[in-house]
Amino acid sequence: MKSITPDLKSYKKRKADRKIVEFNLNNKIDEQKKLKQEIERYTAERITEETEKNTQNLIKRNRPFTYYIYKGSFFIGLFIGFFLYSKSPSMPLAIGISFGSWILIRHLSWLRFRHLKEGYKSQANKEALINGPYFREDFTRKDILLSIEIPEIKKQMEKANTELHEIENKIINKADKLLKDDFLTFVLSDNFYNSTDWGKVRNWALGNLENRCVFCGSMENLSVDHIYPRSKYPDKALDPMNTQILCSKCNSSKGNRIKPNNINK
Repeated sequence: MKSITPDLKSYKKRKADRKIVEFNLNNKIDEQKKLKQEIERYTAERITEETEKNTQNLIKRNRPFTYYIYKGSFFIGLFIGFFLYSKSPSMPLAIGISFGSWILIRHLSWLRFRHLKEGYKSQANKEALINGPYFREDFTRKDILLSIEIPEIKKQMEKANTELHEIENKIINKADKLLKDDFLTFVLSDNFYNSTDWGKVRNWALGNLENRCVFCGSMENLSVDHIYPRSKYPDKALDPMNTQILCSKCNSSKGNRIKPNNINK
């Protein structure tokens, strides 16, 4: 395990670094979403304001009489009041007539003004939309920076993920090698035949194979042995199908002889 420890430490550090990159990426993406929403909201408000201003300018340019009557209704009413006051010096009457005139003129001119606004609104809106890109200029720099930063952070994420996968594979390969080395040491050790694992294989062989020596047919002094020797085929050391029944004499004299058809079918 000592050989894996540095890789585990490196993996832990890289994983922590990736979390920081992932956190930054999520923050930038959220920031970009909020910025786009803010741009859309601000642009819509500016277009509405610009449309209103353009509408009034169109009315002022094409229907100046209606425009100035509507805008100057208060002063017109005030002028009428002063005029009547000069003819009949009654302050309450002059004030009442001034107020009434203002309300009447304001209302009538407003009806006409509203009608004209509906007629010019489409043209005014088109002119406002032309200026739409200029309304976004205040956000352009920040939007461009985010558009550059986010792909760069994504590249950092991809690099971090690649490095993590490489370390993971390195750890897995080392662990597999250590396990294989440990297994090989176990199979070739003197304690192999005393192990619980071999005991299970031996019990299977005694319960499933014919109880006679596969070489001489003897039924005395039998034992369970490997067909393919564990020294040459350690991967088959715990394979029940790699077992055979031998008498003590044949077992001691068989050497490396292999009888592959001695497995009970």
